[in-house]
Amino acid sequence: MKITKIEVQQRHKDRYNIYLDETYAFPVAESVLIQFALMKGQELTEAEVEALKNADNEAKAYGRALDYLSYQLRSTLEVKKYLYDKDYTGATVNHIITKLTELNYLDDLSFARSFVRTEINVSRKGPKVIIQKLRQKGIANETIENVLAEEYPFETQVANALLLVKKLAKGGQQRSFFERQQKIRQNLMQKGFNGDVITEALAQAALTQDDDAEQTALQQAGERLWRRYHDQPNGRQKIKQSLYRKGFNLDMIQRFLEQKTMDEA
Repeated sequence: MKITKIEVQQRHKDRYNIYLDETYAFPVAESVLIQFALMKGQELTEAEVEALKNADNEAKAYGRALDYLSYQLRSTLEVKKYLYDKDYTGATVNHIITKLTELNYLDDLSFARSFVRTEINVSRKGPKVIIQKLRQKGIANETIENVLAEEYPFETQVANALLLVKKLAKGGQQRSFFERQQKIRQNLMQKGFNGDVITEALAQAALTQDDDAEQTALQQAGERLWRRYHDQPNGRQKIKQSLYRKGFNLDMIQRFLEQKTMDEA
């Protein structure tokens, strides 16, 4: 088979159409054209044609991988999944991953550091959430541990947790002071902070109970429970137990029940 024509594609100036024996045969990337030094009049065997097609397929995979990496840093696993989703085979994917790694376009350690810094400064998530996310991206446990130790020390975790405590403390005024603190603690745990960090952040926040707000919250919660239980057997006991579980002071609860009893008399 002889190359009888090589023409640049109109829509893709870095790709060329190859004609064999006056008939269109296949396209190749410019990098493949140069790599194999293709020229008009060149004779090709079937094996060489197959090698050209494989090289072009790999060149397209490499270009797609570079485009995928151009938007943001990616982990090795993310690039692998991306290429597999584009229906490239294992051999091609592994070759592309090796090439990208050798060129330092892929570096899971650098990726992990960048990812952790973003999570610390933007989302302010705790270590447990960050660990889970990094594992999903295929980062090795040892790398995760080392990066977190470098980038997210205890003091920084407390500082981030403290910011969240102050933000969360502004809401939930309809709850008791105790319940609000419990909700804050639960929220911080969900965001990936451990107990020691949360305790220290709450201590530094030094939240104090507003007695007027506490009384208002008790009144609102008590009124709802009163409407539900007051005319039932042991209704007042149920109200008392429910308010106590919500974290309200027993003396305040008793005064509320006494006042409601007087109002009903």
